[in-house]
Amino acid sequence: MVGKVKRDTLSLNLKKLEESPGGYLMHVAQKWEREVDNVLDGFDTTCTQIELLSCLVKLMKEGNPVTQKDIAEYLRRDKNTVSEVMRSMEKKGYITRSVSENDMRAKYILLTDKGYDLLEKAVSEIVRMDERFFTDYNENHELRKLLEKYL
Repeated sequence: MVGKVKRDTLSLNLKKLEESPGGYLMHVAQKWEREVDNVLDGFDTTCTQIELLSCLVKLMKEGNPVTQKDIAEYLRRDKNTVSEVMRSMEKKGYITRSVSENDMRAKYILLTDKGYDLLEKAVSEIVRMDERFFTDYNENHELRKLLEKYL
């Protein structure tokens, strides 16, 4: 049987977690992601796919070939997860993947016209949703400033 002191300590720690900014941040992020998922329901895509495609576009602007590894490192995501999502997006025709001539393990990623169209439409809808979700410009600016300290 667990003693009263251990139960009191657990209860106190649970209360601290409940009041932690991290707990609030997690709940807000989950709520925001549910809203994004609702927007993406009609697009045959996921929040993760949009995140990876957006990263691909950003990295492509630098002018260098983009690999799955580049995307995984930039987003701090597991490379196997990125590979799996990329395989799914390739099947849908959003990207093409080709093997590097110098390194057979490296896969170069290119955005297709279909992928670009999807990203353009989906991001436009996500931005509209985001503006409804976070309505106050001054609060948003302050929130971003506060959150940047933890990245």
